[in-house]
Amino acid sequence: MSDPGYLIRYGSMGYVGRFRASAACEVSGPLRRGQSVVIRSDRGIELGEILVPLDEAGAARAKPAELQEAIRPAGPDDLARARVAEATRPDRLAVCRRVLDEAGWPWEILDVELMIEGGLTVIQYLGPPHPDPSALRARFRMTCDLDVVLEPIGGEPVAEPSGCGSGGGCGTGGGCSSCGLKARR
Repeated sequence: MSDPGYLIRYGSMGYVGRFRASAACEVSGPLRRGQSVVIRSDRGIELGEILVPLDEAGAARAKPAELQEAIRPAGPDDLARARVAEATRPDRLAVCRRVLDEAGWPWEILDVELMIEGGLTVIQYLGPPHPDPSALRARFRMTCDLDVVLEPIGGEPVAEPSGCGSGGGCGTGGGCSSCGLKARR
């Protein structure tokens, strides 16, 4: 295996995933249990915590899509962005609840998470996947300038975190025919 792999815990819900370590991750040696790292998950750029290294057999059993990327060990700037994101979380939760209430969507928001890069907000909610996440995402952009990822609890995110800008309806459940972006299921 060319790139080492790790099991990494991330997100407020305590997800665990298989992550391939970039070359920048291991400049000062292998990553160790409990170490904070910046990861690229299916939700965006966020912090994670190393649990265990994957041996070659464990990494080989992983499907390519399961191997997300550990970008780098978390530095002081990354940790500071995570603290700011955590401090603004209650206000962001209130804004997201207000937008959904005003629109009459019958979901209960359990939590929100702010990614440390890219300005994304993950909305974790109880309820069915939205049949047209692009409409809801557009409403968040128009009313409060938020780019959101919808995460029904017990399911997968249902929209790409950002569209292509083609106006072709990225994230509408089937992807964008203009750029080839695929919606998550």
